[in-house]
Amino acid sequence: MQQTLKLIGIDGEDVSILDAKSMPQGFYAYGTQVTDTRVFAQGYRWDANGNSGTYVIFAIGDIGGDEIQLVTRDLPMNEYLYSVASQGDHLILASYQTPGIHDLDATDLADMTLEKKADVMSYVYSVTLNGNGDLCTMGPYGLEAVDLQ
Repeated sequence: MQQTLKLIGIDGEDVSILDAKSMPQGFYAYGTQVTDTRVFAQGYRWDANGNSGTYVIFAIGDIGGDEIQLVTRDLPMNEYLYSVASQGDHLILASYQTPGIHDLDATDLADMTLEKKADVMSYVYSVTLNGNGDLCTMGPYGLEAVDLQ
């Protein structure tokens, strides 16, 4: 199935398609985060034959423009990374295999970087970003403060 991402413009009662991009074949989205500058969609991309593929992040940049800027970043398969928060040009991911917190920096869409910021003691349920010691909730293990700066 081919999926198309469309950007529309609304001016009073007039609606027009400003841009459209085809999503890569076999993309299955299961996590979305929106900030004032980016839309992040996390998912899995199957290969053309429907076989096992790759965990991937799609980043859509420059919200408010007349053009869709869509880039992808493959995620490592040995760590199951899942999005837990976002702010500005950054997507915060937690890892399951080796519990930790990671920062995907999408400031430069052509060169997105992924950096592990901290190890944590358990599975992370959510992250609250406050800039002065971000908080991870970890179910029965309580809260843990991490520095994502």
